[in-house]
Amino acid sequence: MVQTNPAKRKSTFFLSEDVLSEMKEVISIKGIRSQNALVEEALRDYIARIKREILRQDYIEASKDPLFLADVEEVEKAFKHADAETARMIS
Repeated sequence: MVQTNPAKRKSTFFLSEDVLSEMKEVISIKGIRSQNALVEEALRDYIARIKREILRQDYIEASKDPLFLADVEEVEKAFKHADAETARMIS
């Protein structure tokens, strides 16, 4: 969740010249308001991608866990009638 007015804190990073050059080019082409805005957006996107990958791996592991699969089956059985009723309502 993105805060509407998050607190900012200064950080210093060392980047290669080619990355800095490409960053300035992208800022100019896309009309991004600043290098800070581009870096923040890029980091948010990268972090979100990493979190999605971690979640995907968690799902893969869960799909192989017999206890988890038993829990899923139990929940599906418990809600079988409610699911059928809902399916009839929306079809």
